[in-house]
Amino acid sequence: GARLIIVNGTRNHIHLLISLGKVDIGELIGDIKRDSSLWIKKQGKEFGNFYWQRGYGAFSIGQSQVATVTNYIRN
Repeated sequence: GARLIIVNGTRNHIHLLISLGKVDIGELIGDIKRDSSLWIKKQGKEFGNFYWQRGYGAFSIGQSQVATVTNYIRN
């Protein structure tokens, strides 16, 4: 039920702007971390030690802030 609006990042972290709907944020982040870890480890032995940090930051924004946050993540 969640919808990804934009994703971007650097070597050591990512930013996601997601419209959650009625999805539990903790469950969604857990799914993202698990699924992406499984995927990247299949990309080659050099990714065998990939892991996510334990925590995450999540912030809510209003509809009027979507364009600003999208631009921030894009750049």
